Amino acid sequence: MLDGQTSVHTPETTSHRSEIPGPYPDTCIPPADVVFRHSGWQHRRDQVARCLATLDGTRARLDRFRRCGTGAWVWRSKTEDSHYRITADHCHDRWCLPCGRSRGRTIAHNLQAYLGDKRLRMITLTLRHRDESLRDSLDRLYKSFGRLRRVNDWKAAVVGGVAICEIKHGLDGHTWHPHLHIIVEGKYLPHADLKTHWLRITEDSYIVDIRPVRSTEHLLNYVTKYVSKPLDSSVYATDETLTDAMQAMHGRRTCLTFGSWRGLDLTAHDDETEWESIGPLSDLLELARDGDPDAQHAILNLRLETARCPTKQTARDPPDEEPLTTLPFASQINRTVPIAASL
Repeated sequence: MLDGQTSVHTPETTSHRSEIPGPYPDTCIPPADVVFRHSGWQHRRDQVARCLATLDGTRARLDRFRRCGTGAWVWRSKTEDSHYRITADHCHDRWCLPCGRSRGRTIAHNLQAYLGDKRLRMITLTLRHRDESLRDSLDRLYKSFGRLRRVNDWKAAVVGGVAICEIKHGLDGHTWHPHLHIIVEGKYLPHADLKTHWLRITEDSYIVDIRPVRSTEHLLNYVTKYVSKPLDSSVYATDETLTDAMQAMHGRRTCLTFGSWRGLDLTAHDDETEWESIGPLSDLLELARDGDPDAQHAILNLRLETARCPTKQTARDPPDEEPLTTLPFASQINRTVPIAASL
C-alpha cells in the first residue's frame, strides 16, 4: 500500500492522469479508473456519448464526459474506519449517472442539515398527456407551477421548498410525461384544494398527490433518486428520444428552490474529515488483483461508498403513472459485490 500526503479536504483532481486512446465511444481500452467509475452503466453511457456527439458545439463537453473518472486517487479517513474516498477528474455532466448520484447525495446531505424539525410534505404535480414536444410540456409545467405558487391558498400554507423535475417517455412512443416532485415546508394544504387549483391553472390536469413526511430517511432517498436521475429509463428507449430530452433540458434547471428556501446552497461541500492519501486507484487495483488484503478491503469499501443511498426504502412513482422498468444498475446499488467480481 502507498502512503502519501495528508489533507483535511480531498482535492478533486491530481497530476496522476491516464489517457483514453481513440475517439469515444469507438472501440478502445479505457483506463482502469474509468472502468471502475462507469462499469455499472456502460451501455447507457455509450448511448449518452453518441447523443452528445450529435448535438452542436459539444466537443469539449464530450471530451470531459469521456474522461470522467481519470486520474483517480484514493484517500482514507484518519478518523473513521473503512471510510475511503476517490478524487478524480469528474465531468459533472447532468447526463453522467455517477456524477448525478454524487450530486444527489450532496443535496440530500445538505437538506438533512437544513430540515431540523420543520413540518414537511411531499407533493407530486403531473400534467395530462398531450401530443406536444418535451420542450413545450416542460414550459407548461414550469409556468403552471409558477402560477400555483401565486395562489393565495398556497402562499398561506407553504413557507418554502424545493422542486425536482423528472421526465418519462410514454409507452405509446410519442408523448412526454414531465412532472415535479416537491418538498414543501408549511401548514396543512387539503388535497382537494390543491387538485382544484392545479386543474384551474392547467385547464386539463387534476391528478396531484400530497402527503406528510413521516421519515427523514425516506425523504432523503426521495431526493437522491430524482436528483440523481432526472430521466426515467423510458427516455433511453432510442437515441432519438434521448437526444430530444437533452435538447429540451438544455439550460433548464431540474432542481429549484422557492419561497424561504430560495438561495439555499444545496451543492455546497463542507466535509471536515481529515484524509490521508494511499495512492492511485490503478495501483490499488493491481495490488487487490495480486491478493493484497488491505487493497481488497479498500476496493470493496470504495464500491460500497460510491453505491450507497441514504435508505433502502423505495421512492414512489407519480400518482398517475404505471411503474416503468428501472435502470439495471439501480437493483445492484445495495448489493455487496465480491472482490473478484469488482476487479
